[in-house]
Amino acid sequence: MCLVTEQIIKPKDCLLAVAIPLSKGSRYKNLRVSANAQFAKHMHWGLYEQDTLLPFRHLLPLLKKLKVGMKPEFCLADLQYHLSHNDYKVIILVAHWTDTAIELFDSLMHQATPELGLCFIKASLNSSRILT
Repeated sequence: MCLVTEQIIKPKDCLLAVAIPLSKGSRYKNLRVSANAQFAKHMHWGLYEQDTLLPFRHLLPLLKKLKVGMKPEFCLADLQYHLSHNDYKVIILVAHWTDTAIELFDSLMHQATPELGLCFIKASLNSSRILT
């Protein structure tokens, strides 16, 4: 098996998996489908749109041009599908997180999920760290 670091990774080999709401409608859907939707419950929409969505939306044309895959409303079933089908070499997950879990669009995924063999890189404006 070839390690990711030994492979040439092109943008088309990457999936941007977006578990955070990208619109008001998506936010309300998130509140309906997930009992654990902590991020959507507590966000201030105006600030979120200005600080997160507007910069993100500016990146979308570039990502599309580079042929980066994108999956909005990324949920646990999507994660399981993409991990089992190996259709992307890299999955970049954009999600709300706490010290104990990552909030997918439909559920919480706790760090204690070794069966998935995942390494989480948690990043914020102030810090980043790798968790296994």
